[in-house]
Amino acid sequence: MCRVAKIKEQHKKLADRWLAGDCSQEEAALFAGYAPKNARKQGYLVLDRPEVQEYIQEQLEKMQSERIADAVEIREYLTRVMRGEELEEQVTKLQDKTFQKGGGMIITERTEIIEVKPRMSDRNKAAELLGKGYALYTDRVEQDVKGTVVIVNDLPDD
Repeated sequence: MCRVAKIKEQHKKLADRWLAGDCSQEEAALFAGYAPKNARKQGYLVLDRPEVQEYIQEQLEKMQSERIADAVEIREYLTRVMRGEELEEQVTKLQDKTFQKGGGMIITERTEIIEVKPRMSDRNKAAELLGKGYALYTDRVEQDVKGTVVIVNDLPDD
């Protein structure tokens, strides 16, 4: 039976805050509602409990699996790139020219981020990777041979 189901809400709150990685055990205990006088000790004791350790382990595994793309996500991404649906951000320098009455000109530069569709070479590469994933480019020749295979050793002895 999973112990995580038995974890107290206050323990869960402390563990979640500590897992965020921006505070100590004592600060996490304070966040969870423990008294400042006992926060350091309670933070240590709660995080050392087996059911809290199991909860922390499950949360770490969940966080890790959310970071890693699975096969479906990769294929969906490659399909969006191939179809030109995935946009790429590019930084572009723009110049503004202002003419003055006295004959001078002021040039101001600014950068702007624009979204562009993938280049054809990127789209072709995505299509190629998808095709490889579906084994579209393998040359397989299946032959059904009936008979006896005879191996003849006709190499001269040295």
